[in-house]
Amino acid sequence: MKLFASKNLDTIEYSPLLYGKWSVSFNNIVSENDYQFDFDKNDVMVFLHIQKTAGTSFERFLVNHLNISRPCLCKTDNQCNGEKKCRKCKCARPRSSNEYWLFSRYSTGWVCGLHADYTELVVSHCVDKAMDKVEGTHRLRRYYYTTFLRDPVARFISEYRHVERGATWNKSRHICNNRAPLPVELPWCYDPEIGWNNVTLDEFLSCPYNLAFNRQTRMLADLTLVHCYDMTKMPKEKRDSILLESAKNTLRTMSFYGLQNRMAESQELFERTFKLSMQRSRPVAILDKSLSKGKNEINLSTFAFLFAEMELEDNLAKYGKFVGDRLLDVIMLREKGYKRDTKLVNALMFIRSTLWKSLFGEEADKLERSTENPCHYYLIEKESLVNTYISLPKDKVSLNCASFTAGIIEAFLSGNNFPCKVSAHWHMGTAYLIEFDQEVINRDSNPIENR
Repeated sequence: MKLFASKNLDTIEYSPLLYGKWSVSFNNIVSENDYQFDFDKNDVMVFLHIQKTAGTSFERFLVNHLNISRPCLCKTDNQCNGEKKCRKCKCARPRSSNEYWLFSRYSTGWVCGLHADYTELVVSHCVDKAMDKVEGTHRLRRYYYTTFLRDPVARFISEYRHVERGATWNKSRHICNNRAPLPVELPWCYDPEIGWNNVTLDEFLSCPYNLAFNRQTRMLADLTLVHCYDMTKMPKEKRDSILLESAKNTLRTMSFYGLQNRMAESQELFERTFKLSMQRSRPVAILDKSLSKGKNEINLSTFAFLFAEMELEDNLAKYGKFVGDRLLDVIMLREKGYKRDTKLVNALMFIRSTLWKSLFGEEADKLERSTENPCHYYLIEKESLVNTYISLPKDKVSLNCASFTAGIIEAFLSGNNFPCKVSAHWHMGTAYLIEFDQEVINRDSNPIENR
């Protein structure tokens, strides 16, 4: 394969046998028993991780949720003390602690480069060399290549949003024909010392060297067939045609590939192909769930998805009130046995501590009373968790998505007979201005001091 690929032919005849001899294909597995994956032999599962295709989720399932005789041994975040390299898992074979069956980010790490593509993994023989180094010896192995794919437009938009938040993958090597591309072959789209965060979509689209374009095709193709990253050696149409055919051929020779938008079906296909099973937890119906305090079930990225459908602060606050009205009874039952506070100070402290822990896992940072208006209080959150995955367009920089949380606070206090208006503002992080009616202040005999 190496000799064939290095010829850089303009017209090629794609032969499955030529590529297939380096890996076990899906057709091999389903048609011949001799090709079934075997943990006790020299079979290695390799995952080609294309950015923003749900690859991280799949890799985590491989190391954490496979029902096998010798599960991968993984260290917890607490054991690693924040060190990323420590988070790799040891996926050893049943017969030996020094032989491994999985080649992926969470097992061997990025030993062939950050998000290494097919050219780096297979054409350069990096996987085989890396396995020799990891195991300390050379042996003949069978490789079962796997990957995940995603709708190209959805994947591109997801990558743009990821880059906008600061990701660049600028440590990727892009090795092809035993060297990295020259600066003239693959120029930067941004200053690597500064990064590309807050890039606009127009800027992202305007860079002709942006590797987000057709990323899946490029990462699955044999780039040596088109002179690697040198765009001057071949007409663009011919280059694109060869890359597409090469990528399609790569998929034919793979053991498995899943689809991001069909995760359940992809999991079932994986299990049937490799005759493995993944651990499943029985779904619990909402009416079967206990009202007692349980583990937080909402991922932070859910807020970003939810807010993308709302946009304006009034709508965010309205939805927050809807949530707050329903939280009131549940939280009061869990924490106070339906006993409600009659003192304003107690109600505010309950929100700062207990309610905030129930929603976000930690207390709010500060609770203060205005020195200018006795009806005004400020609940301050230095880093609002609901804003974690939010990127605002330039024409909406004043928008604070924590208005959603403000709606929850307002509904919670009003439901406890402390009528008020709550709004979110950019101050010391996020400050929630709580404006009580004068009658609330008049009846309360124990005003809160700054805390």
